[in-house]
Amino acid sequence: MAYISKTEVEKYLGIAISSSLDAFISTLISFAQDYIERYCGNEKETGIKKRWFQDADTATTKYYDGNDATKFIIDDIRTLTSLSIDDDAQTVDDDFYLYPLNESVKEWIELIQPETKIPSNSRLDRSSPFIFDKGQRIVAVTGKFGYSTTPPDAIKLACLKLVGAAIKENIGDTDLKEITQESLGDYSASYAKIKEIAHYTGVNDILEMYKRERVPFSGGGVIEVS
Repeated sequence: MAYISKTEVEKYLGIAISSSLDAFISTLISFAQDYIERYCGNEKETGIKKRWFQDADTATTKYYDGNDATKFIIDDIRTLTSLSIDDDAQTVDDDFYLYPLNESVKEWIELIQPETKIPSNSRLDRSSPFIFDKGQRIVAVTGKFGYSTTPPDAIKLACLKLVGAAIKENIGDTDLKEITQESLGDYSASYAKIKEIAHYTGVNDILEMYKRERVPFSGGGVIEVS
């Protein structure tokens, strides 16, 4: 589902947009949304390709490759239902913690280690660390994923700024009441153009507060969603 609508773009720009450009506007919105999700996912630093700001309020299961570490990066998750490692069910706050602590959206998982377990727990006498065993598709996480069910206002504004600038860049400063195919000319939308616009419009500054931060470890990538 799109973060913004054509109607919102018209209100933001103070113009009417011909219905003949519906497909074009949808393409611009799609490119803008894709840029926002990729930028905020911060894949080079986090290993997560995108950060979704609009996701269904239903639980799904995502599968990951194990990383042979005690910590594990996952996609944003608002509510976790279950976690298993190689079909071995884990219990939150007993076997693992969700991070960042005190945040509503969680980004990674840390297994609770033997030295931090309470004396009554049978895992206390284990000397080796608990890890997410290395292997394909062995970590299963079930819950409600995504940063939110509806995009925050700042994210919608960023999307509007990108789409609006893409349109205005082509028509210049002409005072138009309505944008038509003729006034827009042969302008073609592209992800590269949206990325360029994001830099000079200051959209990246808006997105910084929603950008996933690098954590001092790496996790496996999502390989399947069910």
